[in-house]
This record gives sequence, structure tokens and C-alpha cells, in this order.
Amino acid sequence: MERKLTAILSADVEGYSRLMGEDEEATIRTLTSYRQAMETLIRMHRGRVVDCPGDNLLAEFGSVVDAVQCAVVIQTTLRAENANLAQRRRMEFRIGINLGDVLVEGERIYGDGVNIAARVEGLADGGGICITGTVFDQIKGKVSVNFEDLGPQQVKNIAEPIRAYRAVLGFGTATAGPQKKIEVPRRQPPSTARKRRRERSARTNINQIKIAAAKLKQEIRFCKTVDGVTIAYSTMGQGPPLVVPPQWVSHLEADLIEGPFGDVYEALRQHHMLVRFDKRGTGLSERNVSELSDDLFVIDLEAVVDELKLQRFALYGLSAGGRLILDYYAKHPDRVSHLVFYGTSAAQPVKELSKGATINLSVIRASWEVGSKLRAERMVPDGGTREDIERLACWIRLAVTSDVAQRLIELALSRKDQRPLLSNVSVPTLVIHRRGDHVPFAGGQELASKIPGAQFIPLEGNNHLPSTHGEGLELATPVIEFLAQDREHLPAKFADIGAPVTLLFTDIEASTVLTQRLDDEGVQRFLQDHNDMVGRALRSYAGTEVKHTGDGIMGSFISASRAVGCALHIQRNVANRNVANPEDAVKLRIGLNAGEPIVEGDILSGTLVQLARGICDWAEPGQVLVSDVVRQLVAGKGFEFKPVGEQLLKGFDEPVALYKVPVR
Repeated sequence: MERKLTAILSADVEGYSRLMGEDEEATIRTLTSYRQAMETLIRMHRGRVVDCPGDNLLAEFGSVVDAVQCAVVIQTTLRAENANLAQRRRMEFRIGINLGDVLVEGERIYGDGVNIAARVEGLADGGGICITGTVFDQIKGKVSVNFEDLGPQQVKNIAEPIRAYRAVLGFGTATAGPQKKIEVPRRQPPSTARKRRRERSARTNINQIKIAAAKLKQEIRFCKTVDGVTIAYSTMGQGPPLVVPPQWVSHLEADLIEGPFGDVYEALRQHHMLVRFDKRGTGLSERNVSELSDDLFVIDLEAVVDELKLQRFALYGLSAGGRLILDYYAKHPDRVSHLVFYGTSAAQPVKELSKGATINLSVIRASWEVGSKLRAERMVPDGGTREDIERLACWIRLAVTSDVAQRLIELALSRKDQRPLLSNVSVPTLVIHRRGDHVPFAGGQELASKIPGAQFIPLEGNNHLPSTHGEGLELATPVIEFLAQDREHLPAKFADIGAPVTLLFTDIEASTVLTQRLDDEGVQRFLQDHNDMVGRALRSYAGTEVKHTGDGIMGSFISASRAVGCALHIQRNVANRNVANPEDAVKLRIGLNAGEPIVEGDILSGTLVQLARGICDWAEPGQVLVSDVVRQLVAGKGFEFKPVGEQLLKGFDEPVALYKVPVR
């Protein structure tokens, strides 16, 4: 067998039998949760979990310092978690650490080195740490923890007494036995020269950020929200406005150097006026705020776009920013031209996600430095070197304080279900999601499937935040192409219509009967409502109003999926209007067809137009009816189609296959 020298950490639960006797299920739940937290912290400190039998945990480290620092963070973290439990249900681990020679067989380790770690663990109190003399000798001057000398200890099955030391953590039960307090010599304060070097390094980092900001022509300004909070925002580049709200945290300057989305912003600004901002409590915005909430973050976004006098703009929600843009759209649908989501779920946090966030919250409470690194590793599980993780953690700490980070995580854990908002989205939408993202891939699929006509782009990989230039471009290039589709066709009414288009016709149900049933004022009121609803929907879905047909409107789209989404949106709005105005409730027929029209100036004609009109006439009141061409063009885009058979429409010799699209 192979032998090696290693640092061994052994831990078990004090009073485990009592806890199990009182409530087995609750004990197992707590043990599982705490063990997951411990395993995460061990990995963060470059350790490896060897075994977890019963209530025990055995781990090894290549560094004694890592082992001791990990033990301190574990006990501090679990103490914070225990504060949420009743006194008798609190679970306290005892930890022992030894540096010794072990036998290696596969993934397992054996020998006196392991046995001594287990015996010295038994000398610790619940929530405490004991180390051997071999460990103590190696950590002098390398950790900031005081120890009590327990003197030589005779322990079971070990022939010679072992030197033992108990860590003084500032909490826990009183100790017993022979003790002498020993201060492990701490590192001396840095010399003046070293202080100056650190200060120069800090200034260099700040200068790098400023240089990068200038290079990218970032203009940072400030505005006030309606409740008086100062918000920092920036603009970069020229072109149609694209507003990118902050993710979990942001820092307008540091984002361009240390942040994960720097490559994304650089690519987007080449095609757009890119608008970013730091939400309250973070980055360059006002930090000292008493309240944080999703509703207040919407107010921050409102302040920025109003300050810039943006009338209509696209929104790109990265990660948690996706929930923010959905809330904003629900309040201001007429001001949004497009929605783009990356790594977002509209559902409430799933159990696994909540568990990971809760562990992260506990670690942050214990140590902001370690907690920020854990957050970084969780966001980029497949990304980069230790230096990359350190840089990302540094960006997090620049963007937000430990206190605000905790409040933001707590807010995320209590977020509402936004899925009821999805069916009301009536603008072109793109959803991007990585298959291995810790935000469940199914959440991204659901987001796209419940937004009418949304496009979905699955990406490979596990990283939530991009860790390479290539991963960054995967979040920029599809967005640039998606937003460019409409701009290429919107300037002239039909200048680019030589390619296939989708036509939409609306028709008011029994308009003659309507005139008899309603007085002139009621008829005019509905006609005005109809024209406004259809006009807004056409604009939202990048459609063009071709003409009024007396009882309806004819519209044209370059995208079949947007045409179908627009039709469904119109029918939902009419249904809502009828509920609010039952005395003059009226229904619409809507028909769609796709193909190449004959274009003469502002006039569209040909078989395409005649068939679209005929499909509309065949539709039932309140129905959306489409040709088979339209059905095939939008296959896989999340729409449901039900066949109504082949119908012989007026003016056509051959029957036409028709499909209705249920209005949900």
C-alpha cells in the first residue's frame, strides 16, 4: 500500500443518540443539510471528503493551514445555522485535526494518523476544535486563532500520550481539564514598504478600471428615484437602446474589469446604446438603504429610463435581471420592444436551489471572504483557475457589502411565482439557457414555452456566469442577431417585402347586428377600442398595419410566430374587455396566412391576401384560424394547433386545410 503524510479532519455529532431518540426524521434532515454545508466548505479549502459513516465525517487536506481554517469556518457556519433551531434540536459537531502518516488504498485512508484524529476529536466540546501537537507546530504564524494547551492526553488505543490543543473560538461551552492559554503567533502587521506596495496595487486596480471605462466610452451619471434614492447608470455605444438591468449584484466600473459579463457588454455596445445601472444598495448607487425589494428595483429601472427619456427599448435580463425585466414589462408593456432572458426562471426557487443559497448565506454570515468565493464557485463550477475564482469573488465584494448580500439572498429565497405573467407577454422574446446551469434548465424551457412565440436557444455547459470569451459571445451574438431582425424591416412600410410575409386579418362579429344592438356611441366606442388594441398589438409584435377593412384591420409580419402571438394577444385583450364591459361585449374573428404577396406601392394583393381574408371569414367568433403554411412555419415554437379539416373557401377551387389556435 502507498503511504503519505496528510492532514486529517475527523468530525462527529455530540449527543447524536439523544437527538435520534427524540426525533429521527428531524435529526436526519439536519444532519444531511449540515453535512452538505461541510462538504462544500471542505472543497473550498482544497480538501477531500473521504468517508461519511453515520454521524461521522472524515476528510483530508494537503495543507494543515487549510484544514484548520476550514474547521473554524465550519464551526462558525454551523453555529449560525443552529441559532435557527430550538435549543434541544441544535446539532453540534466536534472536530479533531491531526497531521500524520496514513496508508492509502484507492480513495480510503487508514492508520494511526486517522485514529489519532478521531481520538483528539473526542477531546473537543460540541461546536469546538481540538488539534494535535504536530498540527500546532505547523500553523504557528499562519492562522489567527488562539489555542488552549490541554497538555499530554492519554487516549484509547494509542500507546503514547498525545499533545492536544483546544481552539478558542469565542463561543461554545466551558472547557475542562488542564489548560493553558496559548496565542499562536500571528503574522506581524505589514511593513511600511509592504503597505505602500498594497496601496499602489489597489490604486493600480482602480486606475485599470477607470482606464477601461474610458476606453469603452462609458458615461456614468446619477438620477433620483421617486422615493429619493440615488441610482448610478451608464451608457455605452450608439444605436437602438438596449437596457440591461443588474444581475444579483453589479458595479458599473468593476463590471468591465473583474465582472463576468465584460465581453458581453463590449459586444452589445457595438450595435446598441447600451444602458446599465446599479440597483439600490449595490455598486455606485446609494448603498445605505433601509429596504430592498423587487418592487423597489423596478422603481430603480423606471428612474433610469425616464431620466434618459427612452420611449421604447429592448430589455435584456441576465440571471436575476430576468425577473426584474418581467416585472417592469408587466407595468409598462407599451414601452418595451423586445425581451431577452438568460439563465432565468419565473418559478419560485426550487428546493435544491434554495438549499444551496441557504448554505451560501450561512457561510457569508461566518466569513464574507469565504462566502464570496463560495458564491463565485457556485456560479462558475467549470470555470477557470483559482485566480479566476478569486477575481470573481473580489468583484462580488466590490459590488456589495456582506450585509446587503445576505439581504439579497434572503429576498431571492422568498420571491413570488412570476409564471402567471408569461402568457401576457406580447413582444418578441428570446430565451437563452445553459443545460447544466444551477438555475434549472427546465425553468428556461418553461419560460420560453409559456411566452407566445418566444424563441429558445439552449447552450451547452454548466456555468451560470461566463468564464471565457467564447462563453461571453454566446450571450451576445444571438441577441444582436435577434434584435437586428426587426430593425432591418421596419424603416419602410413595404420596402423589404419581396420575401414571404404572414398576413393577419381581424373581423368584428356580425357588425350589422352590432349596430342594431348598440347605439351609435356604443358602436363607436367598440370600434375605437378595437383599433387601439389591434394597433398596439401590431406594434408590440413588430407588425405593420396595412389598412382598415371597414369591420377590421389587415396587418403584415415578417415573422409567422410573431403574427400568431399577436393574434392570440388580441383575442385575450378582447376577452378581457368583454369581461369589463359586458353590456357591449363583442367578439373578433382572426385569420392568418403566409406567402409572397404582390406589392404595388402601399398595396398588397394576390392569392395570399385573398386566402388570408377567406380564412378570417371562416373563423368562429373569438377564434384564431390559420393555414397549414402558418402551422408549419411556427412548428416547435410552443403554439398548439387543432385541425378543423379541409374547407372550401369562397373564391377557391381546392379545399384548404385549416387549424385553430386555442386562446389560453
